Amino acid sequence: MARYKKLIALKEKLVLFFCDAYRKVKDILRNNNRLLQKYLWYGVVCAIFLVAFIWIIYSIYTITRLTREFALFHTDQKVITYNGRTFVRYDESPVAMTLVTDTQCDKCKAFLEKVRTYVDVYVPTAFVVGVRDIAREDDVQWAREHGIVAAPAVVFDDTIVQTNFYKRARQFFMRKGNSATFYPYSMAGIIPRHYKSAPPTDSGISIGSDDASVTIHAFMGLDCALCATQYTVLNALYKKYGARKLRIVYHFARQTAQADALHAGLICAHEQKKAQAYMARIFSRIVAWRAVKDADAVRMTYARLSNLDLNTFDACLADENTLSAYIDTDDHLFNQFGVTAVPVLFIGTQRFDGVQTYNILAKEIDTSLSKSEK
Repeated sequence: MARYKKLIALKEKLVLFFCDAYRKVKDILRNNNRLLQKYLWYGVVCAIFLVAFIWIIYSIYTITRLTREFALFHTDQKVITYNGRTFVRYDESPVAMTLVTDTQCDKCKAFLEKVRTYVDVYVPTAFVVGVRDIAREDDVQWAREHGIVAAPAVVFDDTIVQTNFYKRARQFFMRKGNSATFYPYSMAGIIPRHYKSAPPTDSGISIGSDDASVTIHAFMGLDCALCATQYTVLNALYKKYGARKLRIVYHFARQTAQADALHAGLICAHEQKKAQAYMARIFSRIVAWRAVKDADAVRMTYARLSNLDLNTFDACLADENTLSAYIDTDDHLFNQFGVTAVPVLFIGTQRFDGVQTYNILAKEIDTSLSKSEK
């Protein structure tokens, strides 16, 4: 309050000073005092010249400085020292990033610090614009909008796609809208334990009704003996519960050239609603088709045995858009959910690593069915 009163008093003094000066100049002009008028006009002209001189000097200084800076920063030098500071020139644009953590995860904070160090090395133009905690209700909706299912993660703006880092580690990103989410735990082999959502039900090769009470997401590999064992268990569960109660969605990892060729065949079998028969032949005869070099011949043989329309089957294999839609989605889900080894199963947000027995899964399915019936 005292400071405010002092400012008001100072303002009043300045107003009185300029008013008094104005009255004196007016009196001089009214009294026709030629000598004072002469000095007054001389003073005005000198002031104008002084201001013009200062402006010219300052303009020359500014132009010189800007020219020097332009020449300094438009050279091929990568490291520049200027005004006691060191500047490093990068060819990439600035990239905004948001760090995603989870306070319910004991290791997330420490791991996220390592990720920041890693990003600083490989994306030196990246800068942090915020930190999100998916354990807080305020950030849950934001996480859903960006497709984040677990922490830690880093969400970059769309500028990241122009960097060399994105080109080298593209398989660890998931793009959505104007952002790209980087899942470092996929690269580090760390298994997240806190999932905020289950894998999407509209992805992968599915068996069962779309409105089934329980959905199992099976992350598998076709060239995988353990996955063949897990498939046998899942098939037995499907026969027990039926299509109305249980739906199984399969996601397959990229493996050998033979396995990838059979994966393409399985996709085309799914397009004809006969994926179950085709998949049963693949998993029941792993040893046999591993020994055959001509994967295309094996693929066509299984298509005939599964009673597929061969013309439609061939057309599907030639349609790269159909195949890539399945394969790219599976790649993103493997990275998004941190699946680095198969088999891995999801029932809701519950994750099961390794081969699971019939009894363990049946118990979990029964629990989920009882919850859905309430």
